[in-house]
Amino acid sequence: MPTVYCYIRESHRYSAETGISKDAQEGICQDYYKVRLQRQGVAWGGYYYDQATSGRHIPFLLREQGWELRKKLNPGDHLVVAYHDRSTRSVLDFHILLRELQRIGVTLHFANLLCDLSTPEGMLQANIMFSMAQAESDMRGRRIKECFRSLKEKDPGYRCCGRMGFVQVGKNKARYLDPWPEERSIMRFIWRFQEKGYSARQIAPIVEDYVAELRELRPDCLCFREGQWGKVNRVLQAGRAYRRILEEEGEDCTEGVDFTKDRKEDGGRIEYNRLNMKVPDQTRQNREENRRLRKEGKLPPDNFDRLMARVTGTEPQPCATG
Repeated sequence: MPTVYCYIRESHRYSAETGISKDAQEGICQDYYKVRLQRQGVAWGGYYYDQATSGRHIPFLLREQGWELRKKLNPGDHLVVAYHDRSTRSVLDFHILLRELQRIGVTLHFANLLCDLSTPEGMLQANIMFSMAQAESDMRGRRIKECFRSLKEKDPGYRCCGRMGFVQVGKNKARYLDPWPEERSIMRFIWRFQEKGYSARQIAPIVEDYVAELRELRPDCLCFREGQWGKVNRVLQAGRAYRRILEEEGEDCTEGVDFTKDRKEDGGRIEYNRLNMKVPDQTRQNREENRRLRKEGKLPPDNFDRLMARVTGTEPQPCATG
């Protein structure tokens, strides 16, 4: 008995705001089945859902659910997609998918086009619509790259998510950067290893082990995620970013980091101009308070020498703080 399967794809987590969410696509496919295919005696086979998957750069048959769907299809079955660009945003990938479905005897339906792909007129319409979808995706990517390129030309240290050592707060024009002491503490360790003459390949595994220990104290902190600091490029980037912070804010820019408490939102807030990257000094009051807490033993000690001992094989020496 012929069976109909529906394919659903969301390109990113904000798709629900654009009206093509998973629930919306399910409803369109269900209505299409009831109106067009159910009266023909076609059975319902269910949904196959790819989440956060690019339709331009990942071919249909290379996606996880796309390939599972291909293995499920049999001659005489039907494949329904709510919108043509949910299947793919590549003209070449569309023809590869269509040829593969025609080879095994499966009929492809797009609920928004209502065209017969077995006719020259239907293929003309589909080619035009997929060409527009591919062009839209390519032009969007070009605009984003040009925007990032212009920002990097104005400031070589710019990152789309903010500078390393800072966390971005607010949205749109109200955005500013707040110092991120947890990330700065790891950057400080990396910088001190580099000052001792160690390479990034030697530093990366040691820092990754140390971050695993911090992850147990602060499992909710994003900068302590697994596998984030074990890459050579990440280590090199962190060292360069920390040297820049030292030039702007001074030697004690990471002193007094408390991993056992949540960082206060009103502590150390600075204004941030995204275009010229003018970052004033942190408040001296917060620095003096952190010094006092460290002297009283309420903040964890600096474990750089313990990490150094893992590399050199020697006993750690006391590290002066303050």
